[in-house]
Amino acid sequence: MTRAFLLRTALLVFCLFALPALVAAQTLPVAPTPVPDGMIAADADARIFPPLGLPVAPDAAAPAAPAAPTDAQPRTGWFEEGEWSRVLYRGFDGHDYDLYSVGGFGGYLRQVFDTPAMEAQPMLSPDARQVAFVADYDGDFDLYLADYIVDGQLGNVRRLVDMPENEYAPVWSADGTKLTFYSFGDQGEIFTVRADGSQLTRLTFDAAFDGYPTWSPDGQQIAFSSTRSGGYRIHVMNADGSNVRQLSNQPGGLFPTWSPDGRAIAYSADPDGDGWLDLMVMDAAGGNQRRVLNANPATDIQHPTWSPDGQQLAFASVYYISYYGNWYITSARIETICAVDDCYWVPILAPDYSFDPAWGKIDLQPPSTTIPALPAESPARFEVTWGGSDVGPANIRHFQLQVQKNGGAWADLHTDTGLGQVEVQGVGGDTFAFRSRGVDYAGNVEPWPAAPDAITRVESRPPVTELQPLEAWTRYGASIPLVWQSDEPGGSGITGYLVQFRRNGGAWTNLPGAQGNGYDFVPEEWQAQTGDHIDFRLRATDGAQNVEPWPPDPGDGSTTLFDRVAAGHVVDNAGTPVIGATAEVTPAALAAVSSGAQGDYAAYFGPAPTTATLRWAKPGYGALPPAGETISPR
Repeated sequence: MTRAFLLRTALLVFCLFALPALVAAQTLPVAPTPVPDGMIAADADARIFPPLGLPVAPDAAAPAAPAAPTDAQPRTGWFEEGEWSRVLYRGFDGHDYDLYSVGGFGGYLRQVFDTPAMEAQPMLSPDARQVAFVADYDGDFDLYLADYIVDGQLGNVRRLVDMPENEYAPVWSADGTKLTFYSFGDQGEIFTVRADGSQLTRLTFDAAFDGYPTWSPDGQQIAFSSTRSGGYRIHVMNADGSNVRQLSNQPGGLFPTWSPDGRAIAYSADPDGDGWLDLMVMDAAGGNQRRVLNANPATDIQHPTWSPDGQQLAFASVYYISYYGNWYITSARIETICAVDDCYWVPILAPDYSFDPAWGKIDLQPPSTTIPALPAESPARFEVTWGGSDVGPANIRHFQLQVQKNGGAWADLHTDTGLGQVEVQGVGGDTFAFRSRGVDYAGNVEPWPAAPDAITRVESRPPVTELQPLEAWTRYGASIPLVWQSDEPGGSGITGYLVQFRRNGGAWTNLPGAQGNGYDFVPEEWQAQTGDHIDFRLRATDGAQNVEPWPPDPGDGSTTLFDRVAAGHVVDNAGTPVIGATAEVTPAALAAVSSGAQGDYAAYFGPAPTTATLRWAKPGYGALPPAGETISPR
């Protein structure tokens, strides 16, 4: 252990409470004479926790008698947009230490408590109604609460814990019901207490130092600094004091603080062994320990604190000088850095001789978001939009959207998105419900609405197709053009067609590749023969997966293949056309032959005959002239 590090640890708490000034007229030492290299002073703990601070003036104002916290909380108006947090800290006014606050983005610097005694280590409660701090009103440091008014003076001061030892470093639980702190007499021990002063509970009983406790956001664990492994390291334990385990590995592990999302712990340590405390961050389980800011020579980084949105870290930079063998504080100020990429930050928040920063939010109001109503029926693809506003000054950081399908469980649609819209696709008959909530930069989360913001049902109406009529007869060797029209009443759009054919009443067979509104059927490709009777049918499917039902047999259209045809007119002996006469055809035609409205007829044949004889007859008529025809392609 280096001499410089021993001095830094000796200064840590003394810096909290000793006059931090180096002036030409008077220089006040803030640490004892350095110990030689390689040696540890016997009173090392006492050097870390010396007799505390400035004497109380004879006329120091005593705090008010303890009183129960009140729910009445006057508020000032909100400030400019984005100013939704405050950093409370201990500052030196030239005479003593008092409590101050400053806006998280700078500005609004206020002295919020001023007495002749010393106040230190302020922390704003999660509901922004109270401040916990330590003060030496009666000669030792006890734990106090006071009502908080935004940028106003603290009020209704009451003592929460008064033990024979000094109490330090109070930290609120995330739900605001408890505080953890440590006491220091002969050794440091960690306690918890309810915010009403009840259930004071000691958590640690080790002979080593245990101090600087901090709650995990879920309230299940407490991280703290301890020397039980030989030097100052960050440890963690369950909230009841059980299951203690070491997390950090570097010397000088002090001032742990949990990130708002519970994923990381920031702390101070000396990873390079130069004797000065740097800013460190590690995963909550102790992995990925990394230095995020290397302190300048003769500088300690103390008391890191996360911004409520987890975007920044504030800390006290304490600057020293060695003068005639003694160390002195020349400056101490509250600075910030980005904890994530691309954040807005103000490098220096508070002026010289500022210590113990603790960042809290004053915007406690969640955003208000909504999803506009959807039509009762929607096509397969439809858009869902959302929007909202923040009641307080923090502004909406992101939206969260959930969807419920057919009355099932709610599922995440977006967990971290900005203002916008999303396209949703469903199946005919599906019912979708949607809800939204907003999270602002202060971490305020809007509750899910009791009822869905919007509900819609995907249309279930199938498409309708119509095949254009086919010629009754098709010459073998020619393609059969299939042309159809379609209608999609639900608006989901047709995604495909299925066309089938069959020969002579057999099984239906799919015709692949049907697209658009037409298909050319080539009989030879499907082993069709002259004389085959071919039926066709088709149906469409839309984007909602609604499927048109098949038409009844024989389908949407039919045709018969032929090779040759004999055609003419049937007339009586007077030359008048005969309607409805039937013919005896030699050789046989592919189908029965009769005369039409003008006495016209056509007899269809396969490829073999070249001539045919047709003998006509009709009831009521005598013998009609026979017709001998030469068969030829039509």
